[in-house]
Amino acid sequence: MSSGVVNSYQPGQAVKVEATWTIKTSGAAYDPDVVRFKYRTASGVLSTFVYGTDTEITQVSTGVYRIFVSTTDDPGVWVYRWEAETSNGTPQMALEHKFTVTPSKVL
Repeated sequence: MSSGVVNSYQPGQAVKVEATWTIKTSGAAYDPDVVRFKYRTASGVLSTFVYGTDTEITQVSTGVYRIFVSTTDDPGVWVYRWEAETSNGTPQMALEHKFTVTPSKVL
């Protein structure tokens, strides 16, 4: 997820963001006790979603989670973060990345 490539999208486009949680030693996929997704728009608005509480996050398969981020007419760099933790609140892993919303030439 942190390949260094920054994808660009148009305002209003839904951006599919997925995370896969695996056990480092075996590579086997697993489901964390808590999966959280946060994103910040180019203008600084922060949104947070928790799997099992917020319907925006769906489980695709064991260890694979997906959300669609609806871009607005807010051009610039958007950043996002997946977080996993145990049921007692111990952090397990976090993944961060970003994408760009380009200004519309029509709107």
